[in-house]
Amino acid sequence: MKTIEGTCMNKVGLTTKLFIVLFLTFVIVIGAIFIGIVNYFEPYFVGTQIKNIEEDIQRFLEESKENGRLEEKDLTNLVTDFTASNVQPLAIMRDRDVFFPRRSQIIYLESEYGITRVDLGDAIFQIQNKGTKIIKGMNLSFVGYWVEDKFMGLSIYDLTEDKLSELRASFNYKLPQITRITGKVIDYELATYESGSIYRQDMMYQMTNSGNLKPETVNKNSYVIENVDVKTGIKNYLVVIPYGDIYAFSLYSLQPVTEVIELIPQFLIYVILLTIFLLILILLLVTKLVVKPILNINNITKKISNLDFKDRLVVKSSDEIGMISSNVNKMADKLEITLRELEESNKQLKEELKLKEEFEEARKRFVADASHELKTPLGIVRAYTERLEDKYIYEDKAKYYTSIILDENRKMNKLINDLLELSKLESKMDMLQRREFNLSQEMLDLVERFYPIYEEKGTQLLVDVESDIFIYADLERINQVFTNMMSNALKYAPAGTTVYLSLKKDNQGIHCYIKNQVEDIQKIDLLRIWDRFYKADTARSRKLGGFGLGLSITKSILDLHGFDFGVQNRDNFIHFYVNIPLS
Repeated sequence: MKTIEGTCMNKVGLTTKLFIVLFLTFVIVIGAIFIGIVNYFEPYFVGTQIKNIEEDIQRFLEESKENGRLEEKDLTNLVTDFTASNVQPLAIMRDRDVFFPRRSQIIYLESEYGITRVDLGDAIFQIQNKGTKIIKGMNLSFVGYWVEDKFMGLSIYDLTEDKLSELRASFNYKLPQITRITGKVIDYELATYESGSIYRQDMMYQMTNSGNLKPETVNKNSYVIENVDVKTGIKNYLVVIPYGDIYAFSLYSLQPVTEVIELIPQFLIYVILLTIFLLILILLLVTKLVVKPILNINNITKKISNLDFKDRLVVKSSDEIGMISSNVNKMADKLEITLRELEESNKQLKEELKLKEEFEEARKRFVADASHELKTPLGIVRAYTERLEDKYIYEDKAKYYTSIILDENRKMNKLINDLLELSKLESKMDMLQRREFNLSQEMLDLVERFYPIYEEKGTQLLVDVESDIFIYADLERINQVFTNMMSNALKYAPAGTTVYLSLKKDNQGIHCYIKNQVEDIQKIDLLRIWDRFYKADTARSRKLGGFGLGLSITKSILDLHGFDFGVQNRDNFIHFYVNIPLS
């Protein structure tokens, strides 16, 4: 039998459909993401960050109030501590005073003025912009002014006239003397801030000193002021939070987020190109793993529909495709077997005709057996009836003949009742009346009824019955089964031998057996022992009585219950057993 890979018919059409579906899905998803980022990401992100800032500041102010720091006259240290440990800066306005974080950018120069403390101010940015890192031993020069013994650095470059005008205005036109100092760095105290921290502090300073924020104009509820930096185009949000008699300010800048959002369209171009490439790879993979196997299945099923079972599908996976392929192969196998069976139907019909003839022979044999069983008692009844017609018969003889006639009549009546009962059982006309009962107690009662008869015959009865074994069955019919078995053992067990009866229960079920010796066990056909009218004595001796229907009735009752039963030859003992499943 050969396997077949099949040809990829209509491959282009199916692949194209898959490509269109995948590409449209991708376009819709990417489009939705792009629209969401452009229109909703920034407001959502800003709102979330501002909410977090408000919660952090509220928590900080509550902690500061508890430890008394809000009662300090100068709150510069308080806002400096917050700014140093958080991404966002903090300023506090009390009455008309605004406290900003201190930016400690101090170096110590060895100059012509001795050891001089220099506050770098904005000059630190000029140094950083040059890419210069302040280290001990380097020479630096600053333009600035003196405040007592501290030099306030303004710039590392000479001041332009515009810068000087700006300084005059900030000093209410009482500008100190501008001079330059040059020296060698011997030590420094430089505050470290994360990227953008200085920018946010400066923007917060500008927005809070714009002239719009005064105690009488600030709202009593938290609010946000939006501002766009004209120099950089960056959006900044000043968060104003009232707390008791003070107002807290913080600034959130969109500087990093704006840069990311501006890069998204350019990045999406690369994503789209990469996705198209991946789509092509996926389609090739899907074609190999899904489309081609489906077309193979289609080819094989067409052949099966034409009753061609030569080819089978190659099962390469255990997924749904593999399962379908396996089921198609199984279907082909079963159909092929069915066709083979149909081809052999003529032979089977001949065998069935032969079996029918055998059944007919068995029926005739059954009628002959029944006729034979009835013929003997009828002949006896007729003979003794004729003797009773003798006018000179003695009275005691007449009574004897009458008893024989009645006994034979009883036997014929029992035979007819047994035949009727067996017919009902085999046709399942006799429905079982199931209920739960104590089988152990029933077995003991049965032993008690049979014990005198066994004792009279000289046969010992050895009983091993476990107590309180309950089953769900037809009580009357089960009693009939074990009565037949006990009676059968009594008939065929030679005097002086022992009959064994056992009833036990384990995890597998309930097990009962009755075993006894017989005179010549080799004469017993265990395969026919359940048949109607079967007797080991083929001459059908009437010495032991019975018609050979008891075990047939027993078999029918156990079949109706669905119990496992049988008979075996074990060490010259005939061993009848019944296994009852646990309820």
